[in-house]
Amino acid sequence: MAVAGFFVILFTLIFSVLGIVAYAVVGYSLYTMAKNRGIANPWLAFVPIANLYIMAQILQTLNIFGFEIPMFTMAYPLAGLVVALLGQVRFIGPLLSIVYFIVSIAALNKLYRMYAPANATLYTILSLFGIPAIFILFMIRNNVPVEVA
Repeated sequence: MAVAGFFVILFTLIFSVLGIVAYAVVGYSLYTMAKNRGIANPWLAFVPIANLYIMAQILQTLNIFGFEIPMFTMAYPLAGLVVALLGQVRFIGPLLSIVYFIVSIAALNKLYRMYAPANATLYTILSLFGIPAIFILFMIRNNVPVEVA
């Protein structure tokens, strides 16, 4: 039984470290993009929920299925906070999580269209699986953005 406990602890430690590294890479990528765009307080890219504000500042607006999200720079981090707080509530939590996932994929798609327009569709599809987005954001962090309608 002691051996099984050791492997559980080892597994937890490894994945915790990988999670922290992934969070730092995404934070650094958003920080670099924000700094290059002259966005105030780019260091917020390393703060949970505030990093969504930085991403929204980079994007400025978001249009999903012909609907422009009003006040996107405030709505996106607020949505992340609501999902974090209510994500485990029965019935409404899963619904909120699905809507937030769709908004996040749309936000990543716009970011990719700004920073890597030739590969935006491929990057968006890969980002549906989560982990590739970490590497994609890191790869495009220094690209010069193009304006996207």
